[in-house]
Amino acid sequence: MLEMPARAIAGVAFEITVTTVGSGICTRADGASVAVSGLVADVTPWDRLAPARAVCTDDLAPFPRRVTLRFSSPGTATIRLHGRGGLTYDAVLTVAPAA
Repeated sequence: MLEMPARAIAGVAFEITVTTVGSGICTRADGASVAVSGLVADVTPWDRLAPARAVCTDDLAPFPRRVTLRFSSPGTATIRLHGRGGLTYDAVLTVAPAA
C-alpha cells in the first residue's frame, strides 16, 4: 500500500507512507531503500521477519513506514514500489517548479 501526495515541489522533500503486511507477531517494518534518478524514485520496503522456526500467527497486520523523497526537477514523476517476488507498482505525481 502506498500513500502519497498528488503533487510535490521541485527540490523540496516530501514524505510518502509505504505499508507492508505480515504476521502481527513475527513481522516488523525495517525501513526502506530509496534510489532517485531524474523523475523516477525506486522504493523497496524491508520487513524484519522472525526466525524460520518461530511460531507466527495467521493474522495480517499493517506495517507502515515513512519514506522521504525529493525530485530536483519539475515534471511528471514516477514512484516505483518494489515488492516481494519481483512485483512492482507505479504511481505518478506532478512535480511543480519551485517558486
